[in-house]
Amino acid sequence: RIMESRRAPEQFDAAWDGRKQTAIVRALDELERLAPGFSGVDIGLITAGCALGELDFRFPLEDWRGGRPDLVRWYETFAQRPSMATTVTVHWEVWQNVSR
Repeated sequence: RIMESRRAPEQFDAAWDGRKQTAIVRALDELERLAPGFSGVDIGLITAGCALGELDFRFPLEDWRGGRPDLVRWYETFAQRPSMATTVTVHWEVWQNVSR
């Protein structure tokens, strides 16, 4: 979706963007269904955590948390892990202010 948003207006394909958005929503809904069973750390959970962090970074105005309390609860805990907290992606402007 990020690439589609960078296209010139005459090249933007709303149908393609809509299909991608639908896929993201379906994946989030499935993660919400599975979240009560999440435990420990494995490659699947790391991937899920990174994907949710990427949504926060790339699409901060889109509310993926709405209606997904179990996934939010899991992510808030998972995101506090040192390996996640020290590698969180921040916008350049934020990094510049922090690094001064």
